Amino acid sequence: MSDVRDRSEAARPVCQRPGPTRPSPPWSSFASRCTPAQSVGATRWVRGPPHRNVTSFVLLVIGYPIALAVLARLRPVLAERRVWWFAALEGATAAIVAGWFLLGRLLPTLVNGVALIGFTIAWLITGRQHSNHGRDDASRG
Repeated sequence: MSDVRDRSEAARPVCQRPGPTRPSPPWSSFASRCTPAQSVGATRWVRGPPHRNVTSFVLLVIGYPIALAVLARLRPVLAERRVWWFAALEGATAAIVAGWFLLGRLLPTLVNGVALIGFTIAWLITGRQHSNHGRDDASRG
């Protein structure tokens, strides 16, 4: 009888808890199905190589403070056409997107990528509005 039990445990995947086998839900990650002792290697696999973590950490630590500083003054940046401030915002947001992408996190990558596109559209829209007002003022004489 112990042979049967040993064979069934041997056929079980490395990182599955003992007990009856049942399908795991799709939102369950590989590491969460592991016991703490087994998850040491699994979490390393899920998180990726260490150099990616350092690079993404640096990108996020640099990107977020710069982006937040510019976002605090976004309206004057757009209204007064402060090109260097806007370039800093775009660069910081791109660094944030790259940082999340290197970590393999899809949702933050998409959210910040959409913000990057939205900032560009806002810059283009406010540029057209200001260029039209400039023409009207100059034509009045």
